[in-house]
Amino acid sequence: ALAEWRGMGLLSASSAVLPQQHPLVQPITTPESAPAWCQADVVQQRSYRILGTRFRISFSSSAQMQMVHPVLEHLEVPASSDTATAVDILEAPDRLIVYRDREVFAVCARITELAPIVKTLVWMTTVSGHHFFLDIHAGVISDGSRCIVLPAPPGSGKSTLTASLVKAGYQYFSDEVALLEEGSFRVFPLPLAIGVKTSGIDALSDRFPKLVGLTVHERG
Repeated sequence: ALAEWRGMGLLSASSAVLPQQHPLVQPITTPESAPAWCQADVVQQRSYRILGTRFRISFSSSAQMQMVHPVLEHLEVPASSDTATAVDILEAPDRLIVYRDREVFAVCARITELAPIVKTLVWMTTVSGHHFFLDIHAGVISDGSRCIVLPAPPGSGKSTLTASLVKAGYQYFSDEVALLEEGSFRVFPLPLAIGVKTSGIDALSDRFPKLVGLTVHERG
């Protein structure tokens, strides 16, 4: 692997610029018929921040906020005039439309699909706007001085293991991605909500009794 990376210029001075694209988070395709952004009535507005990137999410119904806010609540910050990515959620008769900075990001038919879409938006925007050397698909925890990176393919149980280790006292960094800083190889924390599949509920319910009562979200 090191020889390959040197050949690509990743481990030496190089003018080559490789695109920063997360392997698991692909852009969400949207129907061409999705309407252009327009100002809608805002029922609630919340602000969040992760890795220095701020988001201002405007909800057009209380039901939308009840689905999305619990997933981002730990990232909430006071509202401010600082520059933020504007996320607007509009409700059409047969669908929900999510806009990022007034551009269509995704469309979904059910409100149970909304939170994973907004989480993906936050993830993609944060990673693409942050400078890093390497992106590893892995769970990440810390003991306060060092990180433990748990790389594995999707469906291997990374989130279940990560959640268990956090319950045991480790600091939570991510259940999906290790972003390595160039030069130092320090890991940036990306503590988005842990995604537990229905198959992992039984494995974690003894350590997290409230898990069985949480809302089930549908991912694309």
